[in-house]
Amino acid sequence: MPNLVASFRRLPRDVQLYAWASFVMGIGSFGIWAVLFNLYLQRLGMGPEAIGLLLGVGPFIGAIGSIPAAMIGTRMGNRQAMNLGVISSIIAFVLLLSAGFLPAAIQVGWITTWWMVFALANSLNTINGAPWIMAVAAPEARASAFTAQMVLLSLGGFVGSLVAGILPGIIAKLTGMDADAPTAFWITLWLTPITFMGGYYLLHITEPRPPVKMAATTHQAAGIPYLTIMFVGILIFLQVSGESLVRPFYNLYLDSNVGMPLAHIGVVFGIAQMLPIVLSLLTPLILARWGATRAMIAMSFANALCFLAMAFILAWLAASASYIVFMSIAPIANVVRTVFSQESVDAQWRTVVSTATNIGIVLSQALFTALGGFLIAGYGYRSLFLSGVMMALITALVAWLYLRIDKRQNAFDATLVSSASVLEEDR
Repeated sequence: MPNLVASFRRLPRDVQLYAWASFVMGIGSFGIWAVLFNLYLQRLGMGPEAIGLLLGVGPFIGAIGSIPAAMIGTRMGNRQAMNLGVISSIIAFVLLLSAGFLPAAIQVGWITTWWMVFALANSLNTINGAPWIMAVAAPEARASAFTAQMVLLSLGGFVGSLVAGILPGIIAKLTGMDADAPTAFWITLWLTPITFMGGYYLLHITEPRPPVKMAATTHQAAGIPYLTIMFVGILIFLQVSGESLVRPFYNLYLDSNVGMPLAHIGVVFGIAQMLPIVLSLLTPLILARWGATRAMIAMSFANALCFLAMAFILAWLAASASYIVFMSIAPIANVVRTVFSQESVDAQWRTVVSTATNIGIVLSQALFTALGGFLIAGYGYRSLFLSGVMMALITALVAWLYLRIDKRQNAFDATLVSSASVLEEDR
């Protein structure tokens, strides 16, 4: 642990601040919001198909906003764009949660509207974060920088999950309301915009950097690696599909199918955020030993095994363990796909490829989250988990094909270089 702390301290100050901002905002988003928002919607009377559509429409709107978010980041700088995104997210959260003050008849429409606004705001943060880290951190420190950010994000999610599991019960007991009443969930969800305020302060005190200027020349436009960017977007779309099917509904599954109390769900989600902290520290070693593509293949197979366990082992302990393992893989996958996408292009195209990556993620989330709600309503949770298995195996196949093609291309390039050297010597 002292070595890990020392490694973190060697990172640039701005990267450390960004990582701590991720911790603070992770308490609200990956902890409190992730545990309670679905359950809150369920207690407002929404079924799984309606919840799936609501959760899916947000990422779809985020995909629409990805290109403007990249343009804003290019024009005003990645750091300034992230700050704008966090401020806008705070406003969206506050207005969304204000639905609790409105008549029940318009609450769902109000929540949907501001959920879409939050998705637009969040695209500013997600798209501009990776290029900003790539600019701040030295090449040899980038994997460690992304890992530090994911570790603290997971730690924040752990803290928030425990709070989400305990606080609604405490509020219900103090106010005399039913522990299952939506009001207890609603009050706890107000902590999310508060955590984002803390995250904004930490991002605000980072060092301002001028935006990267790119001359709009025909030569540069012709140099855009369109095929690479399209492939990265498609591969990320596939990689996130299984996670998008399973993750949004698992608290509902534990609540309604397994019958797990809210406090226990909070503990399971907390452990699922905490254990990845240890495994995430292995990410730089995994990337150095296997490379990003092989790591994607391995994690896709691991996800498929987790989804199989969810589908066929119904005991609460197995349901909890398979989710914890699945969530332990997710942060590593996040770092791997970020490094893979950012290193696939030259520096001037990093914001562009970040946009393609984000579009792949949010379109996958939108499509498969909406699909997941209908699968649950029509065929049950087992169909959801088996669909996740299928998508994980498809991802592994596509990544393997890419690895084979890349190997052949490198061998062909090496042959050309060797032949050119021989011809030069003959001359």
